Amino acid sequence: MNASALRLLIVEDSEQDARLMVRELERHGLQVRHLRVADRQALEQALAGEPWDAALLDHNLPGFSGQEALRLIRERDPDIPLIVISGTIGEEQAVECMKAGAHDHLMKGNLLRLGPALERELGEAALRRERRSSELAMRESAREWRTTFDGVSSPVAVLDRENRLVRCNLALQRLLGLDFQSILGRSCAEVIEGLDCDSPDCPLCRQWDTSSSASAVRRLWGRWFELTVEPVVDEGHGPARAILVLRDITERLESLHFLQSLVDALPTPVYFQDREGTYRTCNQAFLQAFGLSREQVIAHRGREFLPASLAEIFGHFHRELRDKPGSRTLEVRLVLADGRPHDFLLALTSYRGPQGEVLGILGQASDISETRRAEDRFRTLFEGASDAMFIYDFEGLLLEVNLEACSRLGYTREELLRLNLRQLETPEFAALLPARLQEITQKGFALYETAQFGRDGRVVPTEVSARIIELQGRPVIFSTARDISERRRAEEERARLQSMVQQAQKLEAIGQLAGGVAHDFGNILTAILGYSEILLKKLEPGPNLEFVRQIQAACQRATVLTQGLLALGRKQPFAPRPLELNSWLGTMQDFFRRLLREDLQLELRPAAVPLPLNADEAQLEQVLLNLLTNARDAMPDGGTITLSTSRQAHLACITVSDTGTGMDEPTRARMFEPFFTTKPKGKGTGLGLPVVWGIVQQHRGSIEVHSEPGQGTTFRILLPLSEAVPEPARPTEEQALPGGHETVLLAEDDEALRVLLSTALRQAGYTVLAAGDGQEALRLFAAEQARIDAAILDVIMPQATAGMVLREIRLVRPRLPVLLISGYMTQSEMQEPESAALPRLLRKPFTTAELLRRLREALGA
Repeated sequence: MNASALRLLIVEDSEQDARLMVRELERHGLQVRHLRVADRQALEQALAGEPWDAALLDHNLPGFSGQEALRLIRERDPDIPLIVISGTIGEEQAVECMKAGAHDHLMKGNLLRLGPALERELGEAALRRERRSSELAMRESAREWRTTFDGVSSPVAVLDRENRLVRCNLALQRLLGLDFQSILGRSCAEVIEGLDCDSPDCPLCRQWDTSSSASAVRRLWGRWFELTVEPVVDEGHGPARAILVLRDITERLESLHFLQSLVDALPTPVYFQDREGTYRTCNQAFLQAFGLSREQVIAHRGREFLPASLAEIFGHFHRELRDKPGSRTLEVRLVLADGRPHDFLLALTSYRGPQGEVLGILGQASDISETRRAEDRFRTLFEGASDAMFIYDFEGLLLEVNLEACSRLGYTREELLRLNLRQLETPEFAALLPARLQEITQKGFALYETAQFGRDGRVVPTEVSARIIELQGRPVIFSTARDISERRRAEEERARLQSMVQQAQKLEAIGQLAGGVAHDFGNILTAILGYSEILLKKLEPGPNLEFVRQIQAACQRATVLTQGLLALGRKQPFAPRPLELNSWLGTMQDFFRRLLREDLQLELRPAAVPLPLNADEAQLEQVLLNLLTNARDAMPDGGTITLSTSRQAHLACITVSDTGTGMDEPTRARMFEPFFTTKPKGKGTGLGLPVVWGIVQQHRGSIEVHSEPGQGTTFRILLPLSEAVPEPARPTEEQALPGGHETVLLAEDDEALRVLLSTALRQAGYTVLAAGDGQEALRLFAAEQARIDAAILDVIMPQATAGMVLREIRLVRPRLPVLLISGYMTQSEMQEPESAALPRLLRKPFTTAELLRRLREALGA
């Protein structure tokens, strides 16, 4: 066996079932080395002997619980892929197995999914082991980091955005004389005396603003320290943490030379002017910015080397700060030695002596050109965004909006900036705004859906993403609002389609139920109708004759109900033929008018163009009868029903409109639900519209409904047009055809019905060869084929179906007239070529007169 083969443990008492599992895995391309065990002792030995790559477990083992086997395997190896395979496991047992640690369950009768399922679980087991290994490595890495962090000799702290200490090393704890718990969560300024976090030149403030490292020199605890701050950047969101390092540089600052070197190391221009405005020192960044040498600056006034306009600005603020000590900041645009304009933030501070006297002015210039360019880029993106964008304060007052917000809501920017956000939202969502603002304040962000009013009253469903940002030094809320109207429409359409699917499933279930009894029920009804026909011929006028007619009427009602149930699940026999819709409706209009009361008017409006269909006449008639009946019942005080046809591309449209009471939304939502009715008890079965739906679906068509209370109802039925040449429309009532002298092969498995049909045929003059099943019919045909003139076959028979019998007959007598009789056909029988191609199908129940007419038609064709 290949050493790299899959090591598979099979817990199974059947050697044959185990071989089937291995064979299925090998068929899937897996090499397997397996061991089969069937009891607890063998399982424990197998688990102790060697590691296994996967396990297959039969849930039902003699004398050994599948749950117990699961537990043993899981205790030894929590990551091993484990699949339960059983022939009788139920859904609850399967769920219990999954809870106990099984990864999947399969039935023994269907192992096709075994290979893919095992491959998937092997991959997931590898991921679990890899994840566990990664977690161990991360814990070890964290321990090593802690050791390294505490081993750094300089004091180090990790700060959050509020400048609170969240971590510090042992060196900082020793420097502060505090333990870690006493330091944790306190602000940096609180534990490091002399550090002013509100100062503009504080390195902590600068690094939060610029997302770059910052440094400063501070005198702390009587010594000089260099404070270096490095941001820990969360990509796309700015600094999330900062690392503060304190280095004692007291000895290095003993000489002025080093002080100058330190100033020169600063990346931003720095200078000092005395009271008279003479430059006493500056750093290298200052000299490089203006393309000057130190000799050109030191001991000179600004007007001697700076552009006149800039010298005037510096001179103005120098005089102001000399006379009124303090600090000033201003933005200036300077053209530097590189010839390009730069935006600078200039910070000027009065430098005082021991007695508080002003000795001079300290100046620092920070190049904010990139910040300004970033703001310009933000403005471009802000205005060009396809989503509406809003900036507002924590009370909801709008501070800024983009062009899309104005365009979508129909306001000018000035109008929007006078509004509060709650004024733009519909009342139900405006009431939620305070809670939304509180959520944003607490979490820093929020994602929610709302609905906004346009200026014209339109309601725009919107998805909002909001977060806190800083604008001009203060926190505000920035949100994007996406129009989700199309998404809502798509969701509503999905819900509508899902409802249709559920409706189809309900109807299919009812159709399956009806189909199960339709065959036998059709036989019974046909027998009752047939024998009642015979009685009608033999009885004299009187009460008994009326009783028989009532029996026939009851049978007809039972027939309609049975066909309706079959139509729900599209199980009734389907015998389409070419017909021209307008002509057919012309032959039916008198019949339709007889359904209506005298106070109802029927208007027939056929299309001006032919509408050829391939449709089942009886089913199409049932559709219109149901719709017209509903329309009649919806107009108790009279009204008009309009029956019209039209052509729409490749579809024929039948429209039935009434001026009745109409339907509300709850009724429309359930109108195709089986057995749902708004009619009084005893006045409706709740099958009318579901039957219509099932028949239209069987014709590959669709239904559209429009109805409002008090506005009437309109049904539009769309059916595919046909290219077949329509047959001439047949009258709704036909004269009974005479009998004959031919020999007929009759195959019917129901004995009572077979006797009835044989009697009726013989009384009509036919010679009958009767068979009780398909095999007997084939034997009779083989023996008497020369003198058989026609065949009547029940579609559903034991031994051999009508389709099988028909195939054998066609091999010998391809032109023999055949009449099929059935009360129910399965989907495969309805689609069977030999059956679908036959023009003659007689639905059960039927009368003997109908049988004789249809037989005569077949023989005369």
